[in-house]
Amino acid sequence: MWISCNITPLLGGVCDNPYHHTALHGASIRQGDVFERMNYLYLAALGSSSTSSKVSSYYVYLMRRVGARSVVRLGSDLKRTMCKRCNSLLIHGETCSVRIRGHKAPHTIIKCNHCSFIKRIPFTPRSKKLVKQS
Repeated sequence: MWISCNITPLLGGVCDNPYHHTALHGASIRQGDVFERMNYLYLAALGSSSTSSKVSSYYVYLMRRVGARSVVRLGSDLKRTMCKRCNSLLIHGETCSVRIRGHKAPHTIIKCNHCSFIKRIPFTPRSKKLVKQS
C-alpha cells in the first residue's frame, strides 16, 4: 500500500489522483526514498500492532515526522487509520469503535480506545455522474 499514489515517481508514471501537486511527482530520487521509508514504517506499524501498541505508535510517529520534514502530505484514507492524538493505528473492533450518526447531516464517528479522541467524518453525497454510471 503506497502512501500517496499507486505509481512512484521513480518509475516515471503519471499519478491518477488529480489532487496531488505536480511538483511532488517531478521530484528527485530523494522524494522516492521518502515514500519508500514512509511506506516501510506504516507496514511495520501494521505488523507490530498485534504484539505491541507502543511500538506501533512509535512507528506511526516516525512516519509522520518523516513526512513533515520532507513536506509530503498524507492521503485522507491513510489519515483515517491513525489517531491524531496518540499516534495509534485505528483498527476497527480492536483499537477503535465506529458509529454512524446523524439524520440531517450523517457522519461517521471513530473513537480511539487508547486516548478517547473522536474523529467525525461527514458523508458526502454521490455525484449525479456516478449514480448514472452504476
